[in-house]
Amino acid sequence: MKPKWRTKHQGIKGLKRDLDTTFAKYIRLRDRDLPCISCGQPCGTGEAGHYYARKVTIIRFDERNVNKQCHYCNHTLEGNRPGYMRGIIAKWGEDALNELEANFEYWSSGKWPCYKRWDYEEMYFTYKDKLEKL
Repeated sequence: MKPKWRTKHQGIKGLKRDLDTTFAKYIRLRDRDLPCISCGQPCGTGEAGHYYARKVTIIRFDERNVNKQCHYCNHTLEGNRPGYMRGIIAKWGEDALNELEANFEYWSSGKWPCYKRWDYEEMYFTYKDKLEKL
């Protein structure tokens, strides 16, 4: 039986916040030895930068959409999308980029259903386990 999710925050908003934190930690640990995906420069622990913004729920927690990024590219250059695009192709392949773009288009059409609480719980436990294995 899967353990029940518990957090100091109540409701789905708190669960999403906890999932965001756990997912970002996982991304930074997963990519700890890699340079910034956008500019290729070393950046220490870096940040969990998104190719498509976090508001795009269908790919908010897609590991190909979120990679280690330096603060300069992530904030000053507002994501450095041209560099990020090249980085995704180099790291994940052109098919991954095409799939992210197709998922974004699908989400933009308004047809993508909202995630439910159990979807967030499942992702939370998945990334909590992955984090513990790193």
